[in-house]
Amino acid sequence: MNQREKILAIAVGVVLAILVGNFLVNRVLLGPLNKANDRIAGVQKEIDGYNRQLKYQKQVLGDWTNASRQSLSDNPEKAPIALSERITMLISAAGLHANKQPVGVAPIKGGGDIWYYPIAINLSGKGTLAQIVKFLELFYMEPYNVKITSLTLQRSGGSNSDQLSFNNCRIETLVPGPPPVKAPAVEVRPVTHPVPTLSGPSRYARIPDRDIFQPKKTRLPVTPPNPNPPSPGARTGPGTIIADSSGRPGDVIGTTVIGDQMGAYIRNRSGIEWYKVEDALENGMKVVYVHPLGVVVKDPLGRILYVEIGSNLDQTAPLTADALPELYEAYQTHGAR
Repeated sequence: MNQREKILAIAVGVVLAILVGNFLVNRVLLGPLNKANDRIAGVQKEIDGYNRQLKYQKQVLGDWTNASRQSLSDNPEKAPIALSERITMLISAAGLHANKQPVGVAPIKGGGDIWYYPIAINLSGKGTLAQIVKFLELFYMEPYNVKITSLTLQRSGGSNSDQLSFNNCRIETLVPGPPPVKAPAVEVRPVTHPVPTLSGPSRYARIPDRDIFQPKKTRLPVTPPNPNPPSPGARTGPGTIIADSSGRPGDVIGTTVIGDQMGAYIRNRSGIEWYKVEDALENGMKVVYVHPLGVVVKDPLGRILYVEIGSNLDQTAPLTADALPELYEAYQTHGAR
């Protein structure tokens, strides 16, 4: 074998050794190692899934625990009794006279599981506006998950009576259903928790002070005379006929804003009347804009004034950005011409 053949044989041997070695390494070492890595990756993926599921379960369990702690009872059969007793305490604290009627509500389910048991009571009765406001304020100071979903008020008795009747007052709470995962025992707040008390002046004292259900004895308005008073019998608004030109403004009872249709309910000498934008009032002012917060009017001198719901038209004030920012911005955007 000459030198050239020797070199060629060595080269072929090296190539064969490399191929055989590569095969053996992949088959004996790398193959099992790659399979092990794949198994580890699969196990890690499962662990990540379990961790996400555990995190979600902890969140659900936390929400369930918080809801249970703020429930009147953890027993859906005892909860209506506890709610009735609690409402009775608030009614007594507010000085109201009321009747309670439990409402049967089916449990709310999802995916075959009971999510929660709704508990409801319908309340009706009588009292002054101040008593009703106090009841509502005490109610929303309760440390439990309770809410009022509807309430209707109307005057009761004659025009000189300060009594209001309330009905359709639906009070609701809930009892959480069984947790989706095993949960520790939860300490539910006792229903013997003392009734909240009002400390200091109430934030809502202005509501009974502006009792829109009662007629007010207001002073005659101090406004410039109307240079062009409406003639006797002139119609200035839907259902409003002025008997003569010497009237007085009244209480602003409420407003309606439905799309482009705006109007205000104002009490005058003939009762509660409805005025739309551009209608003239009995004192010579003109309605120029209506908003849920109140009414914007223009007086005979062209001044832009406003009056809040529950106030009287003799309590108008200049509409400025500082006086009532929300109403001022709304008027500048939609009402100013």
